Amino acid sequence: MKLSLQRKVSLKTAFNQREKMIYKEKLHIDDEISLEYFNDLYQKYGKGVGEKDFARCFLDMSYEKYYGLQIEKIKQARILAREFILDQEILDIKNKVTEFYQLKPNQFLSYQEICEMHAQFGGKLSLIIFAEEILNVTEHSVGELKSAEKNGQNKKAKILKPVEVDRRRRKELQEKVVKLAGRHTDEEISLEELEELYAKFGENIGIKIFATKVLQMPQSQINNFLGKRIKKSTIFSKYFVHPDEICQLRERVILEEGLHIGDSISKADFERLYQKYAGILSEEMFAEEILDVTAVGVKNMKKGTDSFQSSISKKLGRR
Repeated sequence: MKLSLQRKVSLKTAFNQREKMIYKEKLHIDDEISLEYFNDLYQKYGKGVGEKDFARCFLDMSYEKYYGLQIEKIKQARILAREFILDQEILDIKNKVTEFYQLKPNQFLSYQEICEMHAQFGGKLSLIIFAEEILNVTEHSVGELKSAEKNGQNKKAKILKPVEVDRRRRKELQEKVVKLAGRHTDEEISLEELEELYAKFGENIGIKIFATKVLQMPQSQINNFLGKRIKKSTIFSKYFVHPDEICQLRERVILEEGLHIGDSISKADFERLYQKYAGILSEEMFAEEILDVTAVGVKNMKKGTDSFQSSISKKLGRR
């Protein structure tokens, strides 16, 4: 049997055009765009795609952010939150930057110098990701450098210093948290839950590093969270999942569960499928990318709707 498991628009089908857009428009992860810029991008790259699907699959904007931008409830929306970055991409950029600027461990750079390097070699990396992954400069240090420059101070940060947890180890620990603790993207956890995860998976790294680098909790919230000034914080909000992995999971779910176009899935069925197959995916992402159910459908289900329609695929072959 041959199955065509692509919906009209998905992360997989949008991948090549999305990459073309990112390269041509010089977009970066975590850029913020206005409604005017969104419309410009849509006109250039959204042919044959609805605006909502373009926002989600091309720009990583949630439907909530899309509608907020459209009705001008918000002025700017963050994009490319889940842009996938290969380890080789990071290594290639690091080698180019190090060679071109003849960088050495423990050398000092100013904010302006880091920005110039980012403009030259950063590609789709945000300035923060570039600083952290290429130069081993923390987000906090980048913020201090920027503030110092605004105040006319000539402050510099040490680069290429040893890091407590590198990219490879970070990935290994993240996979352990997902597989052994059953955690997902965009979940909110309490300080008690963080401490439990840290006790099981911290492996001799600091709890703050574990929270921000392994669990990807927002740097802007971590001090207030650890200080008990806020009760919950989000984890894995920027976890990268390659479109190929999503496509393979989609095929597996359809085949193993014998799903068909238009099947009606109850709340209990959805929860069973989610627990069995989702891995790190959030409920919304699992619904949209694997079952073709909108995030709105998931929210309605949580409110008590007994069942909802799932357009599993636009094209299913016959057995």
